Amino acid sequence: MDRLFKSTFIVSSCTLISRIFGYLRDMVIADKLGAGGLNDAFVAAFRLANVFRNIFAEGALNVVFVPEFSQILKTSGKKQAFIFAAKVHSLLLVVLAIFCLLAIIMMPEIIWYTTPGFREDTYIYNLAVLFGRITFPYLFCISLAAFYGGILNTFNKFFPFAIAPALLNIISVIGLCFFDQCETSAHTLSMATLIGGVFELAWMIYFLFKHGCKLSIVKFKLDSKITRVLKNMLPIVVASGVTHINACISMIVLSYFPGGLSYMYYADRIVQLPLALIGTAIGTVLLPMLAKTLVSKQKNTSLEIQNGAISLVMFLAIPATAALLFLGHDIIEVLFERGNFPHSATIQTAKTLMLLSIGLPAFVLIKLFQTQFYSKLNTKLPVVIAIISICINLIISLLTMNSLQYLGVAVANSVSGWVNFILLLVFAKKNLGFNFYPNTLMKGGKYVVASVVMVLVMWGIASALPMPNKYLFLGLEITVGLLTYLISCYLWSNVLR
Repeated sequence: MDRLFKSTFIVSSCTLISRIFGYLRDMVIADKLGAGGLNDAFVAAFRLANVFRNIFAEGALNVVFVPEFSQILKTSGKKQAFIFAAKVHSLLLVVLAIFCLLAIIMMPEIIWYTTPGFREDTYIYNLAVLFGRITFPYLFCISLAAFYGGILNTFNKFFPFAIAPALLNIISVIGLCFFDQCETSAHTLSMATLIGGVFELAWMIYFLFKHGCKLSIVKFKLDSKITRVLKNMLPIVVASGVTHINACISMIVLSYFPGGLSYMYYADRIVQLPLALIGTAIGTVLLPMLAKTLVSKQKNTSLEIQNGAISLVMFLAIPATAALLFLGHDIIEVLFERGNFPHSATIQTAKTLMLLSIGLPAFVLIKLFQTQFYSKLNTKLPVVIAIISICINLIISLLTMNSLQYLGVAVANSVSGWVNFILLLVFAKKNLGFNFYPNTLMKGGKYVVASVVMVLVMWGIASALPMPNKYLFLGLEITVGLLTYLISCYLWSNVLR
């Protein structure tokens, strides 16, 4: 358990550093591009590359590759493990190169069908096509970087890939602030995104060689291990295909409402901070740990790790959700309201953020429970559950398109997230033998009560101590709220029990 907390702390700390630079990047983007057509065009283009990361990067490949690599490492040694990794690496290079080339060629058709709301504005449509062609090779870079990160994570080297996203954010900020000489700032941002991806890839190659993880490029040959990886990947790829349909529907809906893509982008960026710090960080650490317990057949150790991870998730995710619901408007105002980002955009983005925040605990726990299935090479059931939740997402998005407009997409995301988590929990208990320890749910109740106390204290400060400086005021609310939450948890554990 100590290793879980230590490794999670390392990944979370690196992620926090990256997110700080990420918010600095978003502040500059909001100032330069605002929430209008230029930013919508960039978001539509950049989202395409990020959608397909679900297959090639942190998604299907890594969640299948890491347990298989760990098992070969444990049973056959390092040499055989790296022979296997080299074969997967060669296959990945070829597939990525072909896929990215085809996407760049077909970008006009892709943008035409994924954002039909742009069709009436030729200028924005052409920009989205151009930005898509510039940024899509980022997928090639980040997918290889994630693959190298999966190898290093197996050896408990979590730092390199955890800090790598900071490079993209730093380069984007530098590009927009000091080298913004292109036709528009969106053009500069697109070029900076591609350059940032190249730097991330170079960073991971350096650490791969530094830690002695050398991968040769070999002639691809289909063997039983590669076949097993592809077979286990297939359900996740199928689910990813449905995910693409879901993402496309969301983009279609949002593209019909001016600023919709931008509101969702900025709100999602806020939600992604706790999701990355908690869910992604713990999932990154948990996958190789659970895979090793599977090889060693240590069932009790696996159950202990899972319950410890759930307790840690609830300790962090519950107050984060409460804080976003209460402070959402203030956070958006402080981070983005300047330059081309008016107060009206703050209001609309804050509404979107509040609706997305309701699903935050579910989003985090989904990552945790999916990791449990993936560590045991059970990829089919999470996929079926994902397809069900995605269908719910699509139905709600379409049904609420007229009444809630772009906010319906946020509602759909949260509702489908909770459905996904509940189904994963039910089948984890049934198929994986998962059980909560007696005190795990008690801790969850404690964190809910502490979060309510935290919000009441922040509300009292907001009512009694209005401050003219919004930056200091938000900092005061967050600081006092955090202290209140920690003190409440301490009192519950040591005084009120």
